[in-house]
Amino acid sequence: MKKQGKVKGTAAAMPVGIGIGVGVGLILTLIGAVMLTFALEGETLSVEAMGYGIMVVLFMAGFLSAMVAMWRIKHRKLQVSLITAGAYLLTLLAMNALFFGGQYEGVGATVIVVAIAGTAAGFIGSGGAKTAIHRPKFRAHG
Repeated sequence: MKKQGKVKGTAAAMPVGIGIGVGVGLILTLIGAVMLTFALEGETLSVEAMGYGIMVVLFMAGFLSAMVAMWRIKHRKLQVSLITAGAYLLTLLAMNALFFGGQYEGVGATVIVVAIAGTAAGFIGSGGAKTAIHRPKFRAHG
C-alpha cells in the first residue's frame, strides 16, 4: 500500500482550499444575484422565472466553488468537492439565519441543487477511472 506523505508542490492544505472555494462560491452568488436583479429591473426576466434563475446561480456557484477547491487542493477530489459544497450550503443557511431571522423557505430545493453541483464537480474533476488495458485478465475456465 502506498504511503501518504505530505502535500508537496503548489497544492494547498485542505482547510485553505475549502475556504477559498467557499469564498469563490459566495462571490459568485453575489454576482449572480446582482445580474438577476438587473434582469428583473430591466424587465428581461419575469418575477415568475426568478426562482429558476436563482437555482441556476446556486448551481453555478456551488459547481465552480467545488472546482476551485479541487484545483487548489489537488488530491481527494471527490471528498474535497462534497465538503466544499456542504460548507457552501452551511454558509448560505447561516446567512439566511443572520439576515432573514431564520425563515427557511425553499431550503429543500437549495440543498438538492448544491448537492448535485458538488457531486457533478467531483465526478467531472476526478478525471474518470483508469482503463482496463493494463489490467491482467483472470479467466475462470482454463
